[in-house]
Amino acid sequence: MVKLDMKRNFGRIIAHWMLFVALSICLVNCGHKKECKQNNLQATVVKINDFGGAVLNLSPDDMANAGFDFGDVLQVEFNDTVVNVPYFDGYYAKTGDLQLTSYLSTEDIEFNSTNCGLSSGLKVGVGTEVCITMHQKAGAIALQDAMSMRYSDDIANYGNDTAKFANVRVVQLGRMAPNRLYRSASPFDNSHNRPAYVSAYMQKCGVACVFDLADDESKVQSLLPELPAYSKQLVEEEKVVFCKLNANYQSDEMNAKMLRGFMSMVEKPGPYLIHCLEGKDRTGYACAILEALCGATYDEIVNDYLITYDNYFGINPQNKPGVCELILDLRLNDALIFFCGVQDAASLRTIDLETAIRQFMRKNGLTDAEIDRLQNALCD
Repeated sequence: MVKLDMKRNFGRIIAHWMLFVALSICLVNCGHKKECKQNNLQATVVKINDFGGAVLNLSPDDMANAGFDFGDVLQVEFNDTVVNVPYFDGYYAKTGDLQLTSYLSTEDIEFNSTNCGLSSGLKVGVGTEVCITMHQKAGAIALQDAMSMRYSDDIANYGNDTAKFANVRVVQLGRMAPNRLYRSASPFDNSHNRPAYVSAYMQKCGVACVFDLADDESKVQSLLPELPAYSKQLVEEEKVVFCKLNANYQSDEMNAKMLRGFMSMVEKPGPYLIHCLEGKDRTGYACAILEALCGATYDEIVNDYLITYDNYFGINPQNKPGVCELILDLRLNDALIFFCGVQDAASLRTIDLETAIRQFMRKNGLTDAEIDRLQNALCD
């Protein structure tokens, strides 16, 4: 079990928090629209993607040629607003904070708010003109260096360990029944070559219902001819609950939809498997909620959450304790603080997590009877 000494690491967490504050949204009303200066980038929003991010007509090469590197803090000007945001090769800012992103070296440059769409108040849409200039060279390089992680889509690079490669495992914490709940990467989306391995694992374990946090039904139906046999069988037998979500755990709409999805899941017989694309963020938050409901301790939830980072990146509290602390501060702790209605991560060790999660569920639309039914489906 992972044990993180919160007092010992308090200074580091405060330092991280100061960095996040420094990188938080800085809005300045300019009163007029400025023209881009020479050698800086003028761009246009060409689409708003599925997660509400604004995709610009720029490539990573355009950014590099302008002298912008990952870890820089850049000034982004649009309409009558200026924001200073970090430029990362992943979604490393805290949920709700703005950043410029070239995710996994794609050809897109995206102006987004981590895990949630851009605020409607920013009035960014297709056709919005954007000017990008340097604000602080390497101003966010510490976070970029700590969080820049890449995983392979070749199982040989995982020692042919199918469980690690597919990020698939049983979840049995607190009072959870054995072999009742599993988590994994997608058994449907073949973007990262994992569905065949997830499908084989599901068949071996007798998974009878899949809770899909990444896709809508139309997408998976379009993939049906190429799905692995057991994944295809579950779709055709209507044993998949589709609940496409982003990773914005601070969204009441998202949380209500997820909780209602849990209830649809347990209307079907288990065992159950929860997944998103990688089985990392959305799956991690969903599993943390269910684990807490079923009596898991904070340390148990942390341990399960961090297994994903060991599976994908070989990062664990033994070889990269500082990075693990940062991951927890940015992701799991921040989510649990929101779910449980507490002020800081230290409180997560002292409160009754089950009671707090029950309150969160009631706030987001479930009745006590429904919460009991969900708990009993996973624990009896």
